[in-house]
Amino acid sequence: MLNSLNLQLQGQGKLICDMYSHIKAFEVKLALLLEQVKKHNFIHLPATQNLSAENPAVPFPAEKCVEALEMLKAEFGVRFRQLHVNAKEIRLFQNPFVADIDEAQPSYQFELSELQNCDVLKDVFKPNSLIDFYAALQNDTYPNIKTRNEDVHTFWQHVNGMDTVRVAMSVVKFVNPRTLRHQRWLREQAEAQTTGSEEPAKDNP
Repeated sequence: MLNSLNLQLQGQGKLICDMYSHIKAFEVKLALLLEQVKKHNFIHLPATQNLSAENPAVPFPAEKCVEALEMLKAEFGVRFRQLHVNAKEIRLFQNPFVADIDEAQPSYQFELSELQNCDVLKDVFKPNSLIDFYAALQNDTYPNIKTRNEDVHTFWQHVNGMDTVRVAMSVVKFVNPRTLRHQRWLREQAEAQTTGSEEPAKDNP
């Protein structure tokens, strides 16, 4: 999941509205995964599911997985909080023609009224060319919308959490049953059960 998100957030020319969509989708997936793992449901972790089936005598340490996922969820909540705070601004940037004029900031309301009733601009509007669209708006008619949406577009540079995301990936490596640490832990658990040792099985460092 994190690898996919990192790939989605990388590259030049990405718009903040697209980035925000990827982050929101990831947070939904993360919440879903967390609730499923709490119930020992690993349907979205096929490697873990297969390993658990191969070693039924050694239960997968779901509690540690839950702890790691909760840490990741909390980290995302802090790192990308400003995106959620500015959700309406991002949506306005993404498509000003569907913005609710009544809920828009007063400085935008008259300009949005002009914009949403301009058939020429409606015809040329394309979601995949937002930068060109805003650059073509007349400065004297849409000064606030132009200025604000330029700010929104560059806002991602200040919120971009790529480094934080990569750091967070180390938190959930334990979820991957192919890691050497997890394999060592499983061997220790199996050996402890086989020998009947009274010494508690070692946990992951």
